[in-house]
Amino acid sequence: MGLAGDINEAKKLWNESSPLFRVVIVISTFLAISSIASMSDVIFHWKGFISDGLQFYNSWAIEPLKKFALKFDHSIYERNLNFIIVIGLLNAGLIRVYLNETYRERYLLIFFIIFNYGNMIKIHIFGTSIVSTWEIIFLPLVLVSLYLFKTPIKIKILYFTPIIFSILSTLILAAINSGLTKTT
Repeated sequence: MGLAGDINEAKKLWNESSPLFRVVIVISTFLAISSIASMSDVIFHWKGFISDGLQFYNSWAIEPLKKFALKFDHSIYERNLNFIIVIGLLNAGLIRVYLNETYRERYLLIFFIIFNYGNMIKIHIFGTSIVSTWEIIFLPLVLVSLYLFKTPIKIKILYFTPIIFSILSTLILAAINSGLTKTT
């Protein structure tokens, strides 16, 4: 049943309901709309949470990696480090699926992993000038998404668990860090 079926069912319910129930429907609709109106306040609070997460990520992941590279007289752009971390997360999910599943299409997993690490090596050697954003970020995501589109839910859970865990743990650690360092 699609949207048209839902609308027809709502019309039928409206016509068959008592006046008191119609008042309840109107009030609940108004409350739903007013909750959408207060969404800007919620987004404002989430903005601070996500901003703290990004600052924590930069200070605890990107900056130490930059300093580590400088110890060997090598500088790495922040964009390259972000790319390496994203591809590492993608590959962590792919490797997890590869190790935990006897799926027929294991060759696709191997291809995605080699493709992603190949892009990491290419960006490290040649820098960002030779590699387009489409090639380094969107193409691996599109390929993996197409692969995951036809896989069972068990495979999807195996793939997304390390990615979601790392993002959530970073945000939670950032919130803890922000709470412990606040002075007011």
